[in-house]
Amino acid sequence: MINHGSALIKGKMTKQRWISGLLTYLVPYSVNIHGQYINSKKSDS
Repeated sequence: MINHGSALIKGKMTKQRWISGLLTYLVPYSVNIHGQYINSKKSDS
């Protein structure tokens, strides 16, 4: 919403903006999940 809020409100969301917005959420989520997985593997050893 921060990066693309005005385009969303004005109805000017392009395919590239939707992809960019999706990646804005997915990349940190994926890094977090990966970090938790690596940390759990270290704890198991």
